[in-house]
Amino acid sequence: MTDETISAEAVLDEKQRMEFLPKYAGKNYLRFETCVYALMDRASRQCQGGFWTFFELSNGGFYMCPDQSQEFLMTWEGNYFEGKMSADSAGVAVTLMALGHFSCTLEGEDFAEHFHRLRDFALQRAESALIFGFID
Repeated sequence: MTDETISAEAVLDEKQRMEFLPKYAGKNYLRFETCVYALMDRASRQCQGGFWTFFELSNGGFYMCPDQSQEFLMTWEGNYFEGKMSADSAGVAVTLMALGHFSCTLEGEDFAEHFHRLRDFALQRAESALIFGFID
């Protein structure tokens, strides 16, 4: 972990949005996107699809989150987690979970490195205990 504050910037340009997941997930970008959406669907009944915002981190990491202002009740039966978190933190949590899964199952992409970059960002957030409780 770094002592430097890590910032996040939303990707708003349509062309950059189209290139976002291929840039970070390579040839597995469709599988990665589907995995993130499926994890969120499994974790919260409140998320009913819709538009997602993509974020690039100042440390080279990334994440995606539902573009909603509500809090989500997140549950994960695998570790008995239940808690409410912002849409942004829920997105960080499911992106971390997907990155962890992909880093263990796929070779050739930098999923483990992206996991660590996003983890460093998550550690600096007010809802970090909820995020790490969810992915634990």
